[in-house]
Amino acid sequence: MKEVHSLARKIREKIVINRINHTVDKPRKGNAVVPRASRPRERSVTRLKATFTDLGVDMTETEGCNFTRTSSLSRPAPKRFRSASATPRPRSLSTPRDEMGVKTPQEADKIKKRIRKAVHRSKNSVRGESDRHIFDLKPKHLLAGKGSLGSSNKR
Repeated sequence: MKEVHSLARKIREKIVINRINHTVDKPRKGNAVVPRASRPRERSVTRLKATFTDLGVDMTETEGCNFTRTSSLSRPAPKRFRSASATPRPRSLSTPRDEMGVKTPQEADKIKKRIRKAVHRSKNSVRGESDRHIFDLKPKHLLAGKGSLGSSNKR
């Protein structure tokens, strides 16, 4: 039991020393950080195993430990766009909304005529209220508002 306690004390001391070294070596804010590729690797699993075996820890069964290398997740390859191999096929276009409920060409002609008449009527209805606007200086209190037919000069 004393061996385990002494081992734990040594490990704790090592952690404290590493923490102090890290704060000393840490680059100050504002300075450019050296890229990782240019620095030599300071830590490795083999060195970790060596230091722990020197401390007296059994490092033989370390396959499932978090410091051992695990295979990185492999992503599935993206699907290739097969533009050259496949023959082009015309896409079925959606029918226009004005032709959607029409069954026969005779019905389509009737509908087009009705649409034209409806547009004509709506234009006429706009023209019907054109005499509301008073261009010259006239008594607006007499001419404003809707009146009955034939009373556009006085209401």
